[in-house]
Amino acid sequence: PKFCHIPIQAAVRHSTMVVRSVLVTFILQITTILNYSVNAHTERQLLHDLYTTLNGGQWTTHTHWLDPKIGICDYYGIVCANPTNNNNTDVIAINLSKNNLKGELPMQLFAELDGNIHLKRLDLSNNLDLIVNFTGFEYLTTLELLDVSTVASLELDGIGGIAESKTLHSLNLERNELKGT
Repeated sequence: PKFCHIPIQAAVRHSTMVVRSVLVTFILQITTILNYSVNAHTERQLLHDLYTTLNGGQWTTHTHWLDPKIGICDYYGIVCANPTNNNNTDVIAINLSKNNLKGELPMQLFAELDGNIHLKRLDLSNNLDLIVNFTGFEYLTTLELLDVSTVASLELDGIGGIAESKTLHSLNLERNELKGT
C-alpha cells in the first residue's frame, strides 16, 4: 500500500489541476459571453433610443430597425466590424444621410455607453430637420469621420470635445446654421 500512496496523491494533484484549468476556461468563456451580451444589449439599446428620439418611424428608410429578430448589423445604415460574424455587434459606422431624421441628436446616449462603442464613422448629413449639439462627442473616442453637413442647425456648445479627439481626421460642418459659443 505504501507504493500506491504516492501515485494516488499525484493523481489527486493532477485531477485538481485539471478541474482548476476547466473552471478557469469556463469562467473566461462566461465572461466573454457576458461581455458580448452587455455590448450587444447596449448597442441595440443605443440604436433603438436613437431611432425613437429622431422620429425613426418617419425615416425615409428604416429597414429592420426595432425588429427583435434581426441583428443590429442588419439595420439600415449600420456597419459592423465583421458583418459575416453574427456574434459580432461592434458597430463601426452609422450612415443615416438623407434619411429624414428629425429632432436633436441625443449625444448623451453615447456617453451612457462609456467607451463601449467603437464607432469610426458617423454620417448624418442632409437631414434638414436634425439638430446636432456637440456636447457628448468626446465619448466617441474612436471616431474618424463626422459628417453633419446640411442639417437644421449645429449647436456649438461642447465642440471642444471634438478638438480633443486624437482620431478624428474628417469633419464636415458645411451648409449649416451655427448656434452657441
